[in-house]
Amino acid sequence: MKTIKWKTPEQYLTEWYRNLSGAVKTAFYAAFVLGLAAHLYQFTNKLYNYDELANTPGGIGLSTEQGRWLLNWMGRFMRSVFGGSYSLPFFNGIFALLFLSISAGMVVSIFKVRNRLTAGLIGGLMTVFPAVVSMYFFMFLALYYAIGIFFSVYAAYLVVKYPKSIVGNIAAAVLIMCSLGVYQAYFPDTVCILLMVVILKAAFGGLYGLGCHSCANCHVALVVLLWNNGSALSGLLAYNAIGKDGYGKVGDARGKRDS
Repeated sequence: MKTIKWKTPEQYLTEWYRNLSGAVKTAFYAAFVLGLAAHLYQFTNKLYNYDELANTPGGIGLSTEQGRWLLNWMGRFMRSVFGGSYSLPFFNGIFALLFLSISAGMVVSIFKVRNRLTAGLIGGLMTVFPAVVSMYFFMFLALYYAIGIFFSVYAAYLVVKYPKSIVGNIAAAVLIMCSLGVYQAYFPDTVCILLMVVILKAAFGGLYGLGCHSCANCHVALVVLLWNNGSALSGLLAYNAIGKDGYGKVGDARGKRDS
């Protein structure tokens, strides 16, 4: 009779971490350290802007009106649990940086980067990019936005890593829908990653298990393109379906204001 060996959560985490490639770990740590160096002043000081002065702690600004229904739900959850969405530079900044660092590791994994220097540069760029600096000026929303970025990258990760998994692609579509519900600007993250994967499959199929200079590269890349687009389109359609119930659509983010 075989005995079942149960593993503790700590053992699962240890095994999972041990199986990560050195490049993925480098991307994560480089993203976190360089991000901390770049944004530490904002994390340890308070730089106010117009949105924070107008909306904290009771609100989060325009959300559902601009199609950001999940942002609204996040704000309502924080209000019910903590009394509001507070602008806490160190707390919001560090946790947002963690989500961005995890996203950097997934990007390195998606593109099968093996060189640690390249992985470190990718990680660093993802946390010191000017758009991230701008995100941190809205510190009371920074954590929500970082979660939206994480959703968009994780969706692409699932599509690329589990291309034949129906469950994985459904989960990816849900993540795309949720990312759009946080901020529609992050949808191009998913699309660009998937498009770059298709280009790499067509041009360098050998790195993706197709065999170098194979005539099937372009055919496989076309199939992957259609499959990837199907997952992205499913998430977009689901988001717009929710929009029909009054939660806004993709185009509603173009400067709509309360009447």
